[in-house]
Amino acid sequence: MAPYTAARLDGEADHLMRVGAWGGASLVGGLIAATLSDSDAASAYGLQSVAWGAINLGIAGTVLSRRAPPAEVTYEAERAAERRLQRLLGINLALNSGYILVGGATALSAPEGTRGARQRGHGSAIVVQGAALMLLDAVAYHDSRRRSATLQHVRLTASPSGAHLSIRL
Repeated sequence: MAPYTAARLDGEADHLMRVGAWGGASLVGGLIAATLSDSDAASAYGLQSVAWGAINLGIAGTVLSRRAPPAEVTYEAERAAERRLQRLLGINLALNSGYILVGGATALSAPEGTRGARQRGHGSAIVVQGAALMLLDAVAYHDSRRRSATLQHVRLTASPSGAHLSIRL
């Protein structure tokens, strides 16, 4: 089971690193847009991006810093860990869809004038953040499903009477 556990932990770390990289890019790009733009929409877009970037960096950094090897490395524990990851990513994918819809509605319902320009900027940034996070979460979900399929095909068990390897083709 150790190779599967290592693959899952590596996959989780890769996903968190991608989320952190996106968060950093959002933070830097948002700061640039918020401080250097003369446009109300671009400034609002930048501010919204800074907020999302900081949150994504915080989440990725916190989870990465608190990771520990699993206490139990068994077939059942590994399958349960993959299922938990898939459930979390599924929830995130649904939330990302909501972010896209809310951001789109916010941008499209903006009135004319300065207030509307800011609203369009904030809404547009929410759409971009939701779409980017959806892509990152979809990649991680796909990777997790691929690992789960591998786990379902190979199973090694050990007991006092000996070891048993089963491979489903």
